[in-house]
Amino acid sequence: MARMRNAQDELAGYLKSRHQLISRLQAWRAGPDRILALLQQAAGTRHEEALRLGDPHVTEDSAVWTRIFARLVNWNARFPYGDGDCTEKDAREAVNLAREFDAVERLETALAIDGFSVTKTSGIFRLTITQNPAIEAADLMLEMLTSPQEYPDTRGSEVNVWLHRLANGTPTTRIPTNVLRSAARWGRGAIEAYRAALPEGGLPDAFALSGRLNVGNAVQYWAVLVGLCHLLDRIAAITPNTWPTLMTMHKDAVAARLVDAVGDGADLSVAQEVIDLATFAPGASPLASPLIPCGDRLIVCPALVNPIGIERLLLRAVASDPSRSGKLGQDLGRRAGEWGQFLRGIPGVLVATDTKVKKPGGGRAGDLDVVVVDPSARVGLCLEVKWPIDAQSLGESMKVVEVIEKGARQLDRLRSFLATGEAVYDFPPGWPRLEDIEWTWGVGTPQQLYAAKLPVPDIHVTSLRYITQLPKPATLSQLISAITRPSWPQKDLHFEIRPMRTQIGRIWIEQETIACGRLLRWSPRYPEGSF
Repeated sequence: MARMRNAQDELAGYLKSRHQLISRLQAWRAGPDRILALLQQAAGTRHEEALRLGDPHVTEDSAVWTRIFARLVNWNARFPYGDGDCTEKDAREAVNLAREFDAVERLETALAIDGFSVTKTSGIFRLTITQNPAIEAADLMLEMLTSPQEYPDTRGSEVNVWLHRLANGTPTTRIPTNVLRSAARWGRGAIEAYRAALPEGGLPDAFALSGRLNVGNAVQYWAVLVGLCHLLDRIAAITPNTWPTLMTMHKDAVAARLVDAVGDGADLSVAQEVIDLATFAPGASPLASPLIPCGDRLIVCPALVNPIGIERLLLRAVASDPSRSGKLGQDLGRRAGEWGQFLRGIPGVLVATDTKVKKPGGGRAGDLDVVVVDPSARVGLCLEVKWPIDAQSLGESMKVVEVIEKGARQLDRLRSFLATGEAVYDFPPGWPRLEDIEWTWGVGTPQQLYAAKLPVPDIHVTSLRYITQLPKPATLSQLISAITRPSWPQKDLHFEIRPMRTQIGRIWIEQETIACGRLLRWSPRYPEGSF
């Protein structure tokens, strides 16, 4: 055990030492335009590698490159500006380090969640999974369900006609409005395809974001950015030049292009609000705020914009502003009704949401977010509903874990108070008494599962995405059995454990990873004998 701890401490120390290299980068000596030089270097490298590998749509390792671009933006925001230009050599050095940090951050997160044991043999650090890998495999497989069954087609569109002319040598300095509108329609179709594919359901169009923005009108203008970036990648695939891999425009010009692309009924002030929401600021995530300021212009970076998880991106962008995040959290917290809607479909049950629990003197003790009982079977389920914004990065995954654990502690405190018999609660008329029911307690999320051990006993974690993939429950008891005894994919039948070897500086690391997709398909099922 001591040897294992020493190996883990040695690895953690080495990874920490790599962070010192960030502040030593020569790029930070340059002036405000350095971010453009850094992103141009990354875009050029990505483009050249894609063409060399024969990837026609520049999609190789797209998630990795997205993180690289985001990392460069975040690093740039940490350091004061110097003077002069950022040289190609300095930009290349920064991009190379950002690529290395994809492995550094992945390993640091693995150590932080305490999900791996670390040993060192033959000079190689070896990370072995210690938590149940089947839960993470289930998470990955359920995430695959969010891929649309149908995707918008561009054949015969103005986009393809214009691209064909461009490929045949027709010169251009500007994307025509009709082509941009066609690309925007593709972007809207792609976004809606992903929204419709969410098994747990998405946010309604009327869900308020900020100011005049709601999900519906924000998506309308965000779709233009998605379509534009898809178009820029398509252009990059047919030209040896790297100019389409980035675009810089003044904020007012971006707003005007968004209005032109939306067409009839477009509102310039709403377009400007979307641009404000999508503009990066220190502390925000470039994945949610992908328009990067550079002097009086904004950099449109295709690697940071895509149609996947648009609601998550919008929520992240709003949540990055402390003046708006509190109300957003309250609005998301009220989505307990979606759990109630699902549970009301079970025969013979009573469902209540947002049940107030008070102290004997009238003070508030807390809320029971969702309570469902089967009076005939004398069983009940009480859920503390948490609606964390789905993680876009490894660091944000840690925040989701914290939200789930906080929910478990809240529910445990309320459960203990209810057990004293002093609690005052307002179940609807005709409900059985609390003490007459055999209760199961859980934390419910929209899609996130939980692989670690909760800090409190006898509380379970489940997700709306997981339970909606089960056959419709015949009884509440059957659903409870699926929550307390969930089914998981089986190793070597539904997923594999594969070693992944990485070099960081002077050390080598071999980490166990979970691979899905080539084996039998898995879906949740009820435990045997449940009814």
